[in-house]
Amino acid sequence: MLTTDREIRMMAEAGAKLAHAPVVCTDIMSAVTRVPLMRELGITVGLGCDTIINDLLKLMRIAFIMHNQAAMPLFDPFGFTTSDAFEMGTIDAAKLLLWDDEIGSLEVGKAADITVIDANNVRLSPSTDPVSTLVRYGVGTDAESVMVAGQLTVHEGRLVTIDEEDLLDEAAELGARMIAEMSPRRYVQLGTNVNVL
Repeated sequence: MLTTDREIRMMAEAGAKLAHAPVVCTDIMSAVTRVPLMRELGITVGLGCDTIINDLLKLMRIAFIMHNQAAMPLFDPFGFTTSDAFEMGTIDAAKLLLWDDEIGSLEVGKAADITVIDANNVRLSPSTDPVSTLVRYGVGTDAESVMVAGQLTVHEGRLVTIDEEDLLDEAAELGARMIAEMSPRRYVQLGTNVNVL
């Protein structure tokens, strides 16, 4: 969504919070939201996926690339950093949900939500700045273990709380039904021949 400077200032004055789905901005040919200005004015901006990409590390990277380029003409290497993108996917997302007293950071008294990343691969090592490396090159499958509220949900890269094969079968079935329903109504450039499978 394209917002004017006036609208952004009104959001800041009202204490508004924003869920930002960077991939959707480009996928639906929308304008790029002015996230660095929003953050500068104190607006809490958290990352969202809106079902297009549900890999949070990829979302962080896309947000970093998208909003860092806005600072490029000004030669401002700190206009939007990997740390900014990481915060948007963690503590700022929790603030957006008004849940930052329980989640979003590793602190005493908060839920034990922990992701262990296997950095023993050519994308993530060597690293002199783990956050920057993770945002720039990490992917969700680098998660070796995940705990949610202290309960192990992923171990050795596999879900342990559900049957993955059943889930994939159900997803394939639902995906086929969705394609059959949605494809005839999806935007197609005039003069393009599209075969719906």
